[in-house]
Amino acid sequence: MQTTSKISPFLERNLGNVLIITFLAIIYAPVLLFWYDGWLNKSINIEHEYFSHAIIGFPYAAYIIFRRNCGKWQKLGNTIHPLGGFLLALGLAILYHRD
Repeated sequence: MQTTSKISPFLERNLGNVLIITFLAIIYAPVLLFWYDGWLNKSINIEHEYFSHAIIGFPYAAYIIFRRNCGKWQKLGNTIHPLGGFLLALGLAILYHRD
């Protein structure tokens, strides 16, 4: 008997990447929404006049980095280092630490 997977082949091959992108989108969404609101409604005062450059700069920088390193990243092996999870948890703990 042959079983069929309910997950599409693309999602099955790239599940880790999809999870990472989803996680980053969840983390950065509030900041980006705040920036867009401040940019469109001018709700951020004049002291922060350069904040809107990040709206253009972050996606452009990500595109440049992706294009430069695309070949190198495809050659990397699909391995996980246990220290990565620890450092991610440490970063989240520092980010969400309340005084």
